[in-house]
Amino acid sequence: LKLAQIDKKIENLKELYLALDKEEVLLDQALNLRKQADILFANLSILKEYEREFELDDFEGKKVKFKLDLSPKESANLFYKNAKKLEQKARNLNLQRENLKEKLEFAYGLKEMLSKAKNEFELEILLPKKSTKKNQENKQDNGIANFYFNEFKICVGKNEKGNENLLKSAKKDDLWLHVRDIPSSHVLIISNKQKISEEVIEFSARLCVNFSGLKKGSYWVDYTLKNFVKVQQKAFVKYTNFKSINITKD
Repeated sequence: LKLAQIDKKIENLKELYLALDKEEVLLDQALNLRKQADILFANLSILKEYEREFELDDFEGKKVKFKLDLSPKESANLFYKNAKKLEQKARNLNLQRENLKEKLEFAYGLKEMLSKAKNEFELEILLPKKSTKKNQENKQDNGIANFYFNEFKICVGKNEKGNENLLKSAKKDDLWLHVRDIPSSHVLIISNKQKISEEVIEFSARLCVNFSGLKKGSYWVDYTLKNFVKVQQKAFVKYTNFKSINITKD
């Protein structure tokens, strides 16, 4: 049932991704609107305010037909305004694509974790029932996904911004995890000054590997207290006093 839920989410994200406009189409539409606005402004002196349907020569001598709802001047201003909106939309497309791509990658990672879950307990950690308050927390997306293993909260950075936010919010006695020598998700176990069991560390390390978009293989995940993690720039860090756990992704 939980796999069916995540499959549905993946399909929805794919549809959203495919439904995004093409940048060049939007820019062509904007260019066409600007051209029409330029022609109207160039001919305002010969156009009557009440005229709605007419033909004008463009700047290359070609005829352009107009069928307006507003006056020529108002229409020209509206065309410019709409052209700006289309240009802005085209600029935002890359951000939207990147955002949906990250969500898809995360959903695939979650699907993989669900398919390898050892028991019902792990399934419930990965995809809690919708009614739970904990699940609502994940909807306030700041680039971090939250999971709950008994009394421990495990935070996973879903992208670079999420990794940065995670590092900023961490306390010195929280446990930080990262795949060794490879760009990966940052993972944080909120300790609340309690002893963290090997079981929680192993599960968190699996999250770290599976949500990092890595190929099948064997990976070392290093972990240490946040106190020994020094941020160099954004999500780039140096760390010491660490232990390691080997995780196989198959």
